[in-house]
Amino acid sequence: MARRHLLRPLDRYVLAEFTKIFVATAIGFPVLLTVFDLTDNIDKYLSRNLPRGDIGLSYLYWLPESMYMVLPAAVLFAAVFSISALTRHSEITAAKASGISFHRLTLPIYAASVGAAALSLVLSELAPMGNRRRNELLQEVRYTAGTERHNFAFASEHGRVYKVSHLRTMSAMADQMQIERKGRDDDPAYPTWIATARRAQYVPGRGWTLVHGTTHVLASGLGNVTFAFDSLRERWFTESPTQLM
Repeated sequence: MARRHLLRPLDRYVLAEFTKIFVATAIGFPVLLTVFDLTDNIDKYLSRNLPRGDIGLSYLYWLPESMYMVLPAAVLFAAVFSISALTRHSEITAAKASGISFHRLTLPIYAASVGAAALSLVLSELAPMGNRRRNELLQEVRYTAGTERHNFAFASEHGRVYKVSHLRTMSAMADQMQIERKGRDDDPAYPTWIATARRAQYVPGRGWTLVHGTTHVLASGLGNVTFAFDSLRERWFTESPTQLM
């Protein structure tokens, strides 16, 4: 007696086409997310003096959540492109000519989609545990409890406005800092000037030192006069990192 297989050769072929695209998307998208996230945050992680091994391991623990987020898109991509491939090579027409309906032809895709839904349920249970371990490796609790501040402006008592991209009180450093002092229209000797620097370091008792930047002096009659500097100290900039928080 001939054995009957649960999956026919055509079913296995359709399922294989779907699986290839699904796996490539479900793994490829999280890799892209990892690259983008690492590019945006590598400076922050290194400023915390985190071991490179912990940073890499944190992204491994982030994999369940990132895969969970892209699974719907992976199923959509796999369904669309697998059907598109079958149409492009006239395999759907050949199947219909053999008496196989379109719904029967796509039955393996429906079954694989149900399997993907089950996988998403498993990932939804693993993601919280992975995120908790990732936060421990990246020391998120320690560094989000009032030790960092992003993209803010601070007005001092001496007429200066400080604009900072990233402030870290633990290391007393700031990235992408700008100091602006507005001049007086009735006093040419007191012009407006703006100093920008890649980073700044705070030393208690000495204040802030800006490193690698430019100063623009907007004096009436002279236009914009620009100076580049390796380091610069502004004597009125004495606020500590904690005060800037």
